[in-house]
Amino acid sequence: RVPSSLLLDQVRRAVLNPWDAFPVPRPPTPLALQPTSGVTPTAFIEIDAPGLYRVTSEDLEGLGFAGTDPQNLRLFRGDNEVAYEWEGDDDALFEPRENLLFYADPRFSRWTDTDVYRLVADGTPGLRMTTRSGDPTGLPIGVSWVEQVIEENHFYTPDRFAGSLPAGRDGDRWVWDYLSQPGHAAETYPFSLTAVDGTSTATLALWLIGYTSGGHHWEVALNGTTLGQVVWTGQSAVTATLSIPAHVLRSGNNLLSVSLPEVEGAWLDAFAVRYGRGPEPVEASVRFGIAPATPGDSPPTLPHRLYLPLVLRCSDPSGTARAYAVALASPGPYRAYDITNALRPLRLTGIQMEDNAVTVGDPPGSSPRRYIVAAESAILRPSRVRPAYNPFGLDGSEEEPAGAHLLIITHPAFADALTSLVSLRQSQGLSTTVVSVLGIYDAWGDGRPDPGAIRAFIADAYTTWNPRPIYVLLVGDGSFDPRQYRPDSPPTFIPPYLADVDPWAGETAADNRYACVDGDDTLPDLLLGRLPVDSLEETQTMVEKIVAYESTPFPGGWNADVLLVADDADSAGDFAASSDTHAAAHVTSPFTVTRHYCAGISPYISDCQAQQVDTLYNGLLAEWNQGALLLQFTGHSSWQQWAAERFFHMDDLPALLNDRRLPVVVEMTCFTSAFHRPEPTLDEDLVALSGGGAVAAWGPTGLGVGTGHGYLSDGFFSAVFAEGAETVGEATLAGKLELVANGQNLDLLDTFTLLGDPALRLNRTIVPWAERVFLPLVRRRP
Repeated sequence: RVPSSLLLDQVRRAVLNPWDAFPVPRPPTPLALQPTSGVTPTAFIEIDAPGLYRVTSEDLEGLGFAGTDPQNLRLFRGDNEVAYEWEGDDDALFEPRENLLFYADPRFSRWTDTDVYRLVADGTPGLRMTTRSGDPTGLPIGVSWVEQVIEENHFYTPDRFAGSLPAGRDGDRWVWDYLSQPGHAAETYPFSLTAVDGTSTATLALWLIGYTSGGHHWEVALNGTTLGQVVWTGQSAVTATLSIPAHVLRSGNNLLSVSLPEVEGAWLDAFAVRYGRGPEPVEASVRFGIAPATPGDSPPTLPHRLYLPLVLRCSDPSGTARAYAVALASPGPYRAYDITNALRPLRLTGIQMEDNAVTVGDPPGSSPRRYIVAAESAILRPSRVRPAYNPFGLDGSEEEPAGAHLLIITHPAFADALTSLVSLRQSQGLSTTVVSVLGIYDAWGDGRPDPGAIRAFIADAYTTWNPRPIYVLLVGDGSFDPRQYRPDSPPTFIPPYLADVDPWAGETAADNRYACVDGDDTLPDLLLGRLPVDSLEETQTMVEKIVAYESTPFPGGWNADVLLVADDADSAGDFAASSDTHAAAHVTSPFTVTRHYCAGISPYISDCQAQQVDTLYNGLLAEWNQGALLLQFTGHSSWQQWAAERFFHMDDLPALLNDRRLPVVVEMTCFTSAFHRPEPTLDEDLVALSGGGAVAAWGPTGLGVGTGHGYLSDGFFSAVFAEGAETVGEATLAGKLELVANGQNLDLLDTFTLLGDPALRLNRTIVPWAERVFLPLVRRRP
């Protein structure tokens, strides 16, 4: 059965007037969702630092630029065209030893530490840099101002569970350090600067975020000199600016000190020092923007990330044009550019060069400007120049399909393991398309990893394809640490959709938003799941479990059983009663319920006795190894285990030997499906376990309350046993519809996610053993 609209089917079952529920005609595709790169030839230029970059004709070999008129080369950063400098003659051929040179000003992304520029040849003349005079003759000498931003990323702020908190200065949720009183009321931060003009007054900027609700009071000192205090209120972010007297800041090592005189808690996100540049030659280039060291420079041996100088000029009160002299560590020749507008740099002519010193001048009537002065040796090379990835090339089709019932979005590293799953779905009448997430980034984004590009592609397919997708399967794990600030963080293959949706933690994984593409509500329009895989082997394991579960079901009555596990009652609720009311009550013959409940002594605290826990664990393990259609846990959890008393833990996974007798695990609890954490979580490992575990798990990435869990359970179990839902995706949708119908705890729409294939067909057919073997009765003689 291929339903035309599973959402519409489920809505009709849930409302009193199903005859009034009808599909709305498809609107035209919004312009913002149109693919951005259909032009050929196209090259994506990946860079990882600000500076001047050179792209050669050799870099573009094999990318389709042969025979291109260089006049028609166009360079883009996102939707903005960038002016570049052409190094070559003026004929219509892109010849060897001809290059284009451009200034790159990378955009921050929480998903990657690289930026991407796009070079196309579409028959339209590209933007070339123009020039202006940089002759400093007759101009008074001004101060070249340098700003260094110094930052580390150690703490992910939602792990504080302090509710919805503001993001950091760059929009992410990573901070350097926390200070709290009592406990950690003072700290020092060493850092190093170069070429400091100690005679100038400098400025310190601190980016701070309060995570307690009261007042905040920080005392700040630099190199033993008190700079002042920072005072603010509440769970809010502030940028504090303090003056640094002359001669306090120095070249070489410096020490920032902060302390809290009062009871509070706040984070340090980063800090920046802005100072006048002295005459020492330190770098091969001096940049008018935050920039790391050029290749070949030896970065300071420090524990923090250091963004090397950006030279700024303060606005002169009189608007007087000034000259600026800088010394460079590398020999000339030198280049100088006005990069006040980073998309339209200006090549400076008439600059003065003497030995290793370069002097440039402002234009008349100047406002504050930014410059870059660089030696030839400081011109950078891209980290990679590559072709555009084809989203639709994984299955050999190359072209975008007219439509598909099942849309599989995968990292290319896992595509080879999907063949048997695609064949199974197609044999069931589901047209299936496998799409490369890298190609999605190029065609529906700007070439960089970003959940927004994935969601834009899904919305485009939903709006324009015929048939439109019903199911979406993401193949690849992802975490809240895609830039791997934590040393134990694995690579991100498909990013989680992170959103501020958890009432207690704030940001958490909300993959549900990938499926919310029609209107501004958070009820999913498609049935979405994820295989949280980190390797080809894991992908093969999960796919083999799914295919075997559906294609060669294990015989016997194992799937007639429904296992219910419940925590003991406490102040959060009576979990056993909830399990009976919202799950067991829906189970109908020939299916039976087996309960594994723990009854504590007090109804207000979790206090199951050790003997009870052992009995529960042993009974559960024995039943699990015999197999079950569904297994639901109701109660408290962490990322790794059920219940504070440890009913079941990730360490117990080797004891699961249920082979193809795989349940779908339903988690009416907290955290167990938090796949976006860098460390493994219980539900991830259950679906990844070879030789047993679970075939899918539907559970939370964050916190929740029992009332909402009850509605989700009601809808899921009713769909399975009363409404005949064929797929696990249909059952999860029914659970969310029940939640919406009751209008409470709607955060669970976003935090509940399916780790598994939403098109998985629930194995409700009880297959008897093919043969019975009657063994002889052997009696022992007396």
